[in-house]
Amino acid sequence: DIQDSDLDPLRNTVTVSGQSVTTVPQTAEDAASATLRLVTGDLLLTKTADRATARVGDPVTYTLTVQNFSATDEITNITVTDPLYGTAPLCTIASLAPGATSGPCMFAHPVSQADPSPLVNQAFAQGTQNGVIVRDTATHTLEIVTPGLSVTKTANPAVARFGQEV
Repeated sequence: DIQDSDLDPLRNTVTVSGQSVTTVPQTAEDAASATLRLVTGDLLLTKTADRATARVGDPVTYTLTVQNFSATDEITNITVTDPLYGTAPLCTIASLAPGATSGPCMFAHPVSQADPSPLVNQAFAQGTQNGVIVRDTATHTLEIVTPGLSVTKTANPAVARFGQEV
């Protein structure tokens, strides 16, 4: 069950392990994950960027929009904040009608050497619906590419049995 304390996005990972019945037992293990966006109330914040990768010095333009999922109730006094933009609200929306999507809130962030790679950034939206505070978050991950040497490693074959040479 989804709990109020669950983070958005909610990431769930399952790990499976087993042991073969061969004379010399072999152990195998694998994992898989799924990610689920969580929406509280009828407010949905979406965050996109004009690129998935960047280098130090590149400007990255972020676009945030807010959507009201309600069929009947408006959401008022919406503020959108993003730590990459600063402490002041990126934009404010006085009222968002039922079923409506806001215009874009946009800003550019120049990638700096101080930015971690990947740059995982979360934005926040908050408004009021029928006297109740509604919130949502949206995250974007930017891979920062550093010039120089890069290495790629692949296995051949990609799947192997115990004892098989790779």
